[in-house]
Amino acid sequence: MLREAGDEHDPDLVWGLRGAGANFGIATSFTARLYPLESVIGGDVHYHPRDARAVLRGFRDVMREAPDAFQATLNLTTGERGLFISLCHAGSAEQAEPLLRSLRAIARPTREEIHAQPYATLATKAAATAPVGVPPSTFRAIEAVYRESVTDEVIDIVVDRLKEAPPDAVMGLSHYMHGAVCRVDPAATAFPHRRAHAVHLRVACQWSDPADSDRRFAWTDAWRQACRPAEGERVYANYQTYATADGARSIFGTNHDRLAALKARHDPDNVFHRNANVPPAEA
Repeated sequence: MLREAGDEHDPDLVWGLRGAGANFGIATSFTARLYPLESVIGGDVHYHPRDARAVLRGFRDVMREAPDAFQATLNLTTGERGLFISLCHAGSAEQAEPLLRSLRAIARPTREEIHAQPYATLATKAAATAPVGVPPSTFRAIEAVYRESVTDEVIDIVVDRLKEAPPDAVMGLSHYMHGAVCRVDPAATAFPHRRAHAVHLRVACQWSDPADSDRRFAWTDAWRQACRPAEGERVYANYQTYATADGARSIFGTNHDRLAALKARHDPDNVFHRNANVPPAEA
């Protein structure tokens, strides 16, 4: 069945698609409002792994005060890239300078590659988790955990895990929640995780020797267990690498029941179930 939805026709379905789309079908086309964005200031600031604790704390401090136009991720490796903050600033150079000074003051940078560039250039940059200077690996494992704040406990866990990390592992703090996205009511769309200063923790390992598989999986599993919160666990749907006791409620929170009712109306047989699934509400 082909269905068209919009603000004037079936707005509830549009609400559900904005965060739980795979539960409701396949989007064959959509209309979006875009805004012009030409040049941005972007790149990486690298640090030595021995400064991990200072960099984690400094990253937290910078992001707590960051303007809407600024976003960054922190990546941690034991290899030649060390720790590196990847950033994008869509504001002016004058606005960017205090932020860059703060990043340089966190710890002594080992390398800095930041310049004005077209946004399209930055958007096509290789993923931070991609190996550098080596052929693509045969195997890859990714784990992810959502935390509602970068606490000192989280920092301690990340530092401890980094000390034991395989040389191919890339740990990261990304999707730092701040700015306009946090000023949207969590009930305004199906995506509810709009708490300011929440963060997405992730780790990626890549290897080619099958003999290393058990060791890599054991390490990433231990990383996940160490990073998970003791209570009130939430999950970021795009990076759902494990199931919680609360299932889809961990993903959709207070929006879950509304989604279940919407699912009963549009997909009562739960045909679209191979996703962060919300079962249809029972009649």
